[in-house]
Amino acid sequence: MCLYNLNLPMIAVLLVWAVFGCRPVDSVAGFSYCRDSSCGVCESNDRWVCRPIGCRERAIEHLSVPQKWSSIQRAPFAKVVFIKKLLKPICEENHRILYARSVMIRIQNKLRCCQQVTPHERAFAYVLFARYKMSPSMDNITALLKKMDIIPVSLALAQGILESGWGRSCAAVNRNSCFGHMATKSRVRGFSNIEECVVRYMHNLNVNGFYGKMRALRQGMRDRNARITGPGIVSGIQGYSVRGYKYIKELLSLIRSNGLEFFDKELPQ
Repeated sequence: MCLYNLNLPMIAVLLVWAVFGCRPVDSVAGFSYCRDSSCGVCESNDRWVCRPIGCRERAIEHLSVPQKWSSIQRAPFAKVVFIKKLLKPICEENHRILYARSVMIRIQNKLRCCQQVTPHERAFAYVLFARYKMSPSMDNITALLKKMDIIPVSLALAQGILESGWGRSCAAVNRNSCFGHMATKSRVRGFSNIEECVVRYMHNLNVNGFYGKMRALRQGMRDRNARITGPGIVSGIQGYSVRGYKYIKELLSLIRSNGLEFFDKELPQ
């Protein structure tokens, strides 16, 4: 069964936004969100096609999680600073992904019950299918949900630490590149800010064919209603580095020696 009228050209999506009087939007790697964190739109089912950064996510800025971790680990100040620098964009992107999942699950349930899908839900689904390069069909919603899921904070932090040397590498300092992204074989890819780098890193893990095993492990945790943790899925990203299994061991060592699993337990999934 196909999603009714989902395969719209992008101009139609923009017309939907215009006709229904949507608020000003910004964009991060294909996800749109409202600039007005007090608008209250995030709780609406029909008026908006994606969750704003503000509202619930706004509390991320005030989380005491890094302080709790620091007091437990007695981490040096420089490490705490780097953790804080990466933690906020990682959490924000995970929240965007979780919201997108909730909308797609709602659409899937509506279609199964033969209920009407709103124009904004259709537009939102179109954007997501296009972003993940999938055709908009009922069968593909389940496949989309397997791709579109969080990256555990402990894993993202460990890779950021390992690839950037706790944020001290030239690529991290000069080009906001903390995850080893390469533009060519000899040139590091640069980013305008750390948020852009984090979004690209997480999307890469979610769509690149090299990390299908990671996504399968993650889906297995979802199916068991278990918390998704870095150590639980890290074996699935062996292709991230030419060091292979040694790279995985280094990541596991970083997660355990720095107590990074603490973030998987403390932050929402």
